[in-house]
Amino acid sequence: MAELLVANGMPSGNALAAYLGTALTEDYVVVSEPDVRGQPMDVVVVGPGGLCVLHAKDWQGEVMPSQRGAWSERLPDGRQIAHPHPGKETAAATRALRAFLADAQWPANMPIRHVVVFTDGGTTVSGAGVAGIDVVHMDDVLGTVMASEVAPADSLASGEDRLALADALAEGRLGMNERTPDPFVFRTSGFLGLRRKVWTVREAIRHMDRNPEDGIAHLRNGTLVRWLEEHNAEHLAAAARQCMREHPNDMRAALEAFLVGFGQVARPRLNAFPRKIRLGYVLSGQSVRTELRLRRGRGRGYLYGRVEPRDNWVRVTPSGLERGVLLATVSAETESLLIQPYRTAIDVVSSASEEPIPIPLHLQVMPQPSRVNRALLRPLSGALFAGILGILIGWAAARVGLAAPSLGPLPPISAAVFWPAAVGLAWFVLGAIRGARQAPAWPITYALLRWFLRTLFWAVAIAGLAVLVLWSGEQLAAQTDATIVRSTYLLVLTLALASAALPGTVGEVQSSRAASEGNLDSLSRLAQRPSMLGAMGLVLVLVAIVGVQAFDLARRAYLESPFVGQAQEWIAENWVAWEEDLGDTVNGLLRRYYEERAR
Repeated sequence: MAELLVANGMPSGNALAAYLGTALTEDYVVVSEPDVRGQPMDVVVVGPGGLCVLHAKDWQGEVMPSQRGAWSERLPDGRQIAHPHPGKETAAATRALRAFLADAQWPANMPIRHVVVFTDGGTTVSGAGVAGIDVVHMDDVLGTVMASEVAPADSLASGEDRLALADALAEGRLGMNERTPDPFVFRTSGFLGLRRKVWTVREAIRHMDRNPEDGIAHLRNGTLVRWLEEHNAEHLAAAARQCMREHPNDMRAALEAFLVGFGQVARPRLNAFPRKIRLGYVLSGQSVRTELRLRRGRGRGYLYGRVEPRDNWVRVTPSGLERGVLLATVSAETESLLIQPYRTAIDVVSSASEEPIPIPLHLQVMPQPSRVNRALLRPLSGALFAGILGILIGWAAARVGLAAPSLGPLPPISAAVFWPAAVGLAWFVLGAIRGARQAPAWPITYALLRWFLRTLFWAVAIAGLAVLVLWSGEQLAAQTDATIVRSTYLLVLTLALASAALPGTVGEVQSSRAASEGNLDSLSRLAQRPSMLGAMGLVLVLVAIVGVQAFDLARRAYLESPFVGQAQEWIAENWVAWEEDLGDTVNGLLRRYYEERAR
């Protein structure tokens, strides 16, 4: 037995609908006398294969169909009655259903069949059939409806989907693009003070998206809900009330939930930093903390929501976004964790996605290192690794021809001995200091790799700055016919590379101290370090020096360019005409404004 729905909940004497509701199986839903986009229909059957529209005709006697013209009904007393061709009715019903399906976000290519049903048992049909329209009697309608030739529609595969579509047809819901008899007038004025009127739900959503304060005001005072209820959009009105109940303290979030809920506007974008939280190596029983930043990305929308850790040993404080921004502290307690790697996530439940967005979190719980490891192995490995790198840098400096400096009263030393010994010894000492101050949870190989990458970064940065300084000096010296010899470049580059171990070691010592205390590096703390501030200041000074020269060269090229003179002449010739056009445009807008006010 199929479920029978009556349009608008009103009782109906539709015998055809009552018969189908009893005869069809539970895979079908019968809608009696729906009105879709102003097009009345007798019966619509929602089945697994699509929609079947039944057009009931109580004609009697003999019916003579026609392919294009009117149909003729010959009564038993001999009279003939002409009826409009059903094709016009079926075409209008198809257009109304297609528009309804598109507005309700159902597949636009959903199969739609039309069947003309003669409800009088004595009616006979003469002539050939009509293309595109099934013509049957009341006794044969059941087999025609169930014998669908089309494949099952994916969108109607489940009974819940079929019932939802049938409910929408029975209620005659207002479509997003369907024009209402009466407009909705927003509280603020439109362009030039004209009242802002909207005739469709889509226009109302677009205006509230551009003017959120209007949407909040009309949601709060209930005028938008009343307008929706008065125009047969109870489902939209119910959604608006539900959004306000879910967000009683944040009406902007309620408006965003209402706008996004129907798929008419794009969801806001979520930017998370970092995208993956790597807590690294943590001692068993230690608590580690880091920062998590969430904010709205480019584009429209209002970002609201909260973060929810998947495991109870992870905490996020605070957990809710305020005005689209969250600056939270993520902490992990390892007291109850085994010594092994852990992979979990923090779910961001927000308006940016219908499903929670996970932010992965990784950490490795480590045991306490032995005293021999901390007191001997770590300093020794750090010193040997750094010393070898220093010797290689010194050897490279000697190979490129950099001479050893004079040592005063001491006998001269060859460059092949001086530079490897000097740089290697300095790096050996710095490596030992770094190893002695290494974070307890860090393995030796991991700590060496960190120090190497940080030192490499400083080496590239300092060498680049040195080259920039030398190039600027060479440009200035060229004006006095002076030159910078090759040995000067080699000396500066060698000193730059050799000195990279100092800021690299200082940075690693500070990072080790922070890791021992459970505080991971963040951009804000990096910016507060004196070494970083000094480096940033040096970069700014060098950029200013080079920028002055670059600006002077660009200014000269600009003044000497023939195109600049031609452009200035063209602008001077057309300036008066532009002023006149602008004045005419402003006068026209003002005239239109006062004419509208006069009405």
